[in-house]
Amino acid sequence: MTLETERLILRPWKEDDAESLYKYAKNPEVGPIAGWPVHTSVENSREIIKSVLAADETYAVCLREDNVAIGSIGLIPPAQSHTKAADDEIEIGYWIGVPYWGQGLIPEAVRALQKHAFLDLGCSAIWCGYYDGNEKSKRCQEKCGFKYHHTEENKPCALMGDVRTEHFTYLTKEQWSDSQDKVNFMEVKTMTKADLINAIAEKSELSKKDSEKALNAAVASITEALTNGDKVQIVGFGTFEVRDKKEKEAINPRTKEKVLVPARKSPAFKAGKALKDAVDVK
Repeated sequence: MTLETERLILRPWKEDDAESLYKYAKNPEVGPIAGWPVHTSVENSREIIKSVLAADETYAVCLREDNVAIGSIGLIPPAQSHTKAADDEIEIGYWIGVPYWGQGLIPEAVRALQKHAFLDLGCSAIWCGYYDGNEKSKRCQEKCGFKYHHTEENKPCALMGDVRTEHFTYLTKEQWSDSQDKVNFMEVKTMTKADLINAIAEKSELSKKDSEKALNAAVASITEALTNGDKVQIVGFGTFEVRDKKEKEAINPRTKEKVLVPARKSPAFKAGKALKDAVDVK
């Protein structure tokens, strides 16, 4: 089975994924904090695909643009759960390569599997867990609606050969459904470049190919003008310009230390009156 989101394809693992799996799983920042050792070679990764990642409901996390595996996500049945899951409950686990941290990709994948687990598999609740110190995983779970449930101490981590503290979070189908109602009420559709090309073609009666050329040319022209320090004004729509940001002091949120943010130039857009009036529909 394959699942798709706005930016991702979640598909079954293939042995051909061994090189991309090794590329990210060899990094010591990825596996050990999640409870598994770094991969030692492409062949090691291939064996793990065959023996572990080939399991049902385990998916390679891939970007839509190239379908190359950059992480993994899966649903763990009750018999293999890290905690005491009921027969109609399931557990979710995930990881993603370091270059893709901080982009919201794993929360996007988690939400897709939540929907799949509740609507397609009929699960009543989903468990998720993180080892003490794995703040990234904790934040991901919070973003995806999981609520803290309990902590298990002195828990053997078989693959790493040590003992850890594991925190568990929990999300019921009812809680998930309530959150979906709120999301659907507030949801704003994002128009992609492809959507914009289609809209231009429809309104201009140009072909999609010519519409894409026109869009690319407009973007390139605006970019070139801003790079040269010019403004681009489209009467009624708005003005594109470059603003100078002064050097300033800020606080590093992680270390709480003062840091100096250097001066820089930043592109900006100021909406015109016609655009403001069109958007401000009472």
